[in-house]
Amino acid sequence: MPTPIYAIGNTPLFLLGLEKLFCASAYSWQGCFAPTDTDFLPDEEPAPFLVILQLAGPYAANLKYIQKMRRQYPQALLFLLCDDDEAKHVKSFFLAGIKAYALPTIDPDTLCQALQQLTQGQSFIDPRLSQQWIRTKMGFSEEQLSLTRREREVLNLIVEEYTTREIAEKLYISPCTAETHRGNIIQKMGVRNTAGIVREAIRLGW
Repeated sequence: MPTPIYAIGNTPLFLLGLEKLFCASAYSWQGCFAPTDTDFLPDEEPAPFLVILQLAGPYAANLKYIQKMRRQYPQALLFLLCDDDEAKHVKSFFLAGIKAYALPTIDPDTLCQALQQLTQGQSFIDPRLSQQWIRTKMGFSEEQLSLTRREREVLNLIVEEYTTREIAEKLYISPCTAETHRGNIIQKMGVRNTAGIVREAIRLGW
């Protein structure tokens, strides 16, 4: 049975784009609604359903709205689209109950991939934010790291806890090539191993 999907937001053109995208997808499109109108959601439906939230308000208001949605619809898989790129804010959104976060400029293919991850029990965060936080939190600029495009892709997946084999499958490369990229990244970042990258990220409040 197709997973029901709803969209909540205040931008008509954006919501229309979502409608066109998902009406022709494998999901069961339920429609677009305003943030003030949540009576349409199935509060007694035990099965999970997807809700794409487009929020453009201040951080505190967005967080409060997410907390309210989570209390009222605990079975909803919340996907937040927001232009807030503060790492601590995004972390708070996840702690409040969202399952995915992306900038409003996310492309359709990535959005569909993210929704598929949600239905498989995984979380998702916009890859561009991961890359931005790596440079900011780790204290490196892209030029200082001197990473190739492929190495940046691998680094992003490492931060998202992908294994070498999963990275290889995701990027359509061999596990050996993925491991080579991992080794190059470790060397360029000046850490001893992958655990060093993760440990440093945690220390810096990733």
